[in-house]
Amino acid sequence: MFYRMTNMKSTPWDAQPEERAAKCADLCMLNDFWEFQQGRNCLNRPTSLCSVYKNGLSSMDVVLTVAECTCNSTSASYSDDGSA
Repeated sequence: MFYRMTNMKSTPWDAQPEERAAKCADLCMLNDFWEFQQGRNCLNRPTSLCSVYKNGLSSMDVVLTVAECTCNSTSASYSDDGSA
């Protein structure tokens, strides 16, 4: 059973580290956009879009966790063993 579950979880980027790094970089850039928009619409000049961007950032946190991507201010990385 475990073997079947491992194969079901397997994706093309599991075997291609450069593909995975590129996807993590894309996801981190999208996360940076949501953070910028939240600051713009919630802190600098509050608008009705504030809740949309807060929810979007919460969703991005889930996506980044599932994808095992670690974002920082300069680059993205991933880890095969659960650590950054």
